[in-house]
Amino acid sequence: QSTNHIQKEGQVYAQIPGMVSRIFVKQGDEIKAQQKLLILEAMKMENEIDSPFEGRVKAIHVSPGSAVEKGDIIMEIDS
Repeated sequence: QSTNHIQKEGQVYAQIPGMVSRIFVKQGDEIKAQQKLLILEAMKMENEIDSPFEGRVKAIHVSPGSAVEKGDIIMEIDS
């Protein structure tokens, strides 16, 4: 199941509290819309977080093992 949420141009936010288990992109990567960015584990379920648009990964604010709260910025993408 995919969760996409944009509150501000280029910023990807956590929809749910959880822990980052895997990150599939790195800073500087060119990505496409709907490309898998990371896995967020919440309540023993793995949630794929996909990119809402294409662009270049500007910044990644989490790493594997990071705990996030709902609304935390996890990644910035330049479109």
